[in-house]
Amino acid sequence: MAMSLRRLKQAQEAIKQSSRKKKQDIQTWLSAALTVQETCKEEAEADEPHHVYTRDKMNRLIQLSSNSLGVANRIPEDNSSTPGHHLPDNRFPGWLSTRERRLLQSYTIKADAIVAGDGSGDFKTISEAVQAANGDSFVIYVKAGVYSEKVNINKDGIRLIGDGKDSTVISGSSSVNLARLRYTVTGDGFIARNIRFHTTAGPKGQQAMALYITSDRSPLFKCSIEGYQDMLNFTD
Repeated sequence: MAMSLRRLKQAQEAIKQSSRKKKQDIQTWLSAALTVQETCKEEAEADEPHHVYTRDKMNRLIQLSSNSLGVANRIPEDNSSTPGHHLPDNRFPGWLSTRERRLLQSYTIKADAIVAGDGSGDFKTISEAVQAANGDSFVIYVKAGVYSEKVNINKDGIRLIGDGKDSTVISGSSSVNLARLRYTVTGDGFIARNIRFHTTAGPKGQQAMALYITSDRSPLFKCSIEGYQDMLNFTD
């Protein structure tokens, strides 16, 4: 629910700035908050199917968020400026900064940390590099190899750059249960490039989710996401 609260606060701040100019952002954040709430409700019902109090509270919260989204949808359009969400001719969304576009296209990477399973980098695991990350933008170069680890990126501005989707592989076995997911991203501004996200979970594990993202403004460039079914969950 922390992510839902974060999105609601972002929508609130956008409304204070300019509801017309920020309409698309407001809609996106309210929709994301609603999705998180519905997911939490499903998880709660699965764990405690007879907990009426929790169910009623969640239903009330979902209804309020749904009403807020309905109001946001009725905000008049601002025709004075071009929305920054549309893809320009260079294939990148308008909200990506020049620095971020260079990071996605450049052949040379200036990394803040290097991950290598053979010990030739600063860290052997991606998790260790993420824990060491600081600042608004932190570039992690992940050398070629298969990384079988559970990673939770809960910091903003993490940039993960690999050696290619056939060379840098993040692999594991995970099902739809969020507590068991191998790779989750909740920090905003996440960027991934040249990486394969792979799960070996089969039909017995329900949805074989390789990557779960609730991050805002997070492009995946030249990446591969592989699994049995429903391998990507992107709620923002």
